[in-house]
Amino acid sequence: MDKLLESYVEMKRNYYLGHYRDSSQNAGRFSEIALRFIQCMVDGHYSSLDKNLPNFHDEVIRFERSPATVSETLRIFIPRTLDIVHDIRNKRDVGHPKGELDANYTDATLAYYGASWVLVELVRLFYTNDIQEAQRMIDDLMEFPVPVIQNFDGFLKVLNPELSLDDKILLFAFYKRDGIFIEDVMKWTYGVHRKNYVAKRLDLLVQEKSYLHQDGDLVYHITLTGIREIVRKQLIG
Repeated sequence: MDKLLESYVEMKRNYYLGHYRDSSQNAGRFSEIALRFIQCMVDGHYSSLDKNLPNFHDEVIRFERSPATVSETLRIFIPRTLDIVHDIRNKRDVGHPKGELDANYTDATLAYYGASWVLVELVRLFYTNDIQEAQRMIDDLMEFPVPVIQNFDGFLKVLNPELSLDDKILLFAFYKRDGIFIEDVMKWTYGVHRKNYVAKRLDLLVQEKSYLHQDGDLVYHITLTGIREIVRKQLIG
């Protein structure tokens, strides 16, 4: 269950940060782990996580042919939903040719809510001896996180004005995977800080904290240490 929850949390995090392609990739991983749960519940054993699954769609069809003593939820509803989530990653490749409307958001939305429904059903089926605990887990899973940053046509607005400049910088760098410039920080904080002060904070985050890395083009990228700091301070929903 831990691996399943890890993949779900990562999918949910990327979805609400607007990283829709990554979220769909996480959802595909979720579907592969969840299908193993169905294998375990229906067959009594499952494919090891370090080995490839048999053909995903063939497994879904096989589950549909299980004896009627197996609930429809396990035989049909969950496997079919996982099949769709898995296909979004593998067959649509969550990328689209230029000239097409960007469908990454709608793909990720379908994958996110499909995976959410599956996880709720698995919790409902697994926690039959503790209804209150199952309900608490479902409520926690379905909690709608409020994004800490909203993107307005390239302008990143921090929705918590109480955050420090350092925290805002970390969030900007976390959201912008291709890096940020000092001018971005000045603009997205409405110019309330002098440029030399922003530069000092950036230098501190690079040199003393190792939360950021500065490349030769004066672009700042978040490091793994910076990501851990964001998680530790619970700066994202």
